[in-house]
Amino acid sequence: MPRAELHYRRLDFTALPERRRAAAARLALLRDDGASALQRIAWHRAIAHVWSWTPGGDATARDRAGWVPESLVRARPASDGPILVATLDGVEGQVWRDGDLVASQWWPAVPSQQAWHRFLRSAALAPAAAVDVPVPAQLGWSAPWARLRGAAGGADVVEATAWRVALAGIAAALGWQVMAHEHERAAHEDLVARMDALRAQATPLLDARERADAAVTEIERLRGLQRASSDYSLMPAVTIPLGEGARLLAWSRQGDVLKAKVAVKDLDPRVVVGAYTRVRLLADAQATPMPPDAVGLEFKLPAAFRAGGAGGDDGSREAGTQE
Repeated sequence: MPRAELHYRRLDFTALPERRRAAAARLALLRDDGASALQRIAWHRAIAHVWSWTPGGDATARDRAGWVPESLVRARPASDGPILVATLDGVEGQVWRDGDLVASQWWPAVPSQQAWHRFLRSAALAPAAAVDVPVPAQLGWSAPWARLRGAAGGADVVEATAWRVALAGIAAALGWQVMAHEHERAAHEDLVARMDALRAQATPLLDARERADAAVTEIERLRGLQRASSDYSLMPAVTIPLGEGARLLAWSRQGDVLKAKVAVKDLDPRVVVGAYTRVRLLADAQATPMPPDAVGLEFKLPAAFRAGGAGGDDGSREAGTQE
């Protein structure tokens, strides 16, 4: 049978015991080929070389029963590697390794260099293995280079039918498993849908909870910025006891020592110091007149005010002058 009418494939059954290889090859062919296709299997060690032919309506019973693949009865090349073989119709690219055919492709004419390189790459060869397309070799006829199985077309059909019946029985025996799997899949999809619905209902609550937690964290952070040692909390405590009209002109705090300059109407130090006698925080006060309209104040703060605050983190920062 001319190579032009055949489909070739190579099946490796090295991993299977020898007694199971033929059955595995039949199963593979039943899965891949149509019901009308005829096959020839040639075995070389654990490798099955398969040629498939789909006969036309005018094919005789003799043709169906006695055909042999052209590639199988062409002489084997003298050396391994890629080769282009002239066939009854067109050319066949072949790659041989360790005396075995590892790749085959048919073209109606000598292929282009690009097509030839694609064929080499499909056989795990670099294009450098044969940069130029070789001249088609004229290989003569010879005995089959691999052990042929399925020489009678009628036997192939009967055996293929038997395998199909066996596969149908297996499929029927496993049908209940398929149905059970489908039922389980439907139940799983229903469960997933219910979980998605519950998740959609819970999402707003979870988002609100996350926002609330974030807000609490931010509040705690902001509260930490304004502690008892903050200068902003001390400024009103300094100006309010001096009565209406007192204005803070300058401010400086270093640790537990607070210095301020305040504009007041009465520059008498005794009056100024006496104004803070009722303020425990500022009870330790000293006043210095600063004519014409200000007084300088110095306070000794409690030890707790040594910690940093918004006005000065370690008491070393001075506030700007306030008008």
